[in-house]
This record gives sequence, structure tokens and C-alpha cells, in this order.
Amino acid sequence: MECEPRGPATGIGSMPFLREVAGAPLLIKEYLPEIPYWPQLSLRGRQDHFVNRFLKPLVKTGLLTDDGDKVFFDRIHHLTAAVSKKLREKGAAAT
Repeated sequence: MECEPRGPATGIGSMPFLREVAGAPLLIKEYLPEIPYWPQLSLRGRQDHFVNRFLKPLVKTGLLTDDGDKVFFDRIHHLTAAVSKKLREKGAAAT
């Protein structure tokens, strides 16, 4: 059975066989020239893993913590911040 595409191809995802950034645009231009492709080069390290890319905004807002090894919800940090806020509010109300 022959496949006949009905539109241009695009992509998002891992190119685990590439380590160098320069190789990705060349492959994309050759095989998917019409619509953008968002490559992830997982051999480059954790900064290029798709999960890390999507978590970065949550780290920037303070919802998650990145300790350099893993990204996680830091309950102690959030509890401390909440208690500190309550104490500041109580102190402001007392004056």
C-alpha cells in the first residue's frame, strides 16, 4: 500500500542520534522544508530534554525547584514562604 501525503509534514521531538546543534537544521531543511520542526537533542544533556524545557516556566515562577539534578515541588520552601507571609501579615496588623 502506497502512502500519499495530503499536506506538508512537520515535527516536534527527539533527535537522539545528534549531539551537535548544527546537524539538526540541516536535516530539517532537507526532509521537512515547508513547516517548522522543533528538535530536541537529548544527547546534549538535560537542558535539551523536552520535559525540562516545559518545566522551566514553572521553575521561573517559583512553583517548582530545580536543584541541578532534578526538578521538583519543594514543599518545605513553599511552607516556609507561606508561614513567613502570615507572620508578616500578623506583624503589620499589630502595628
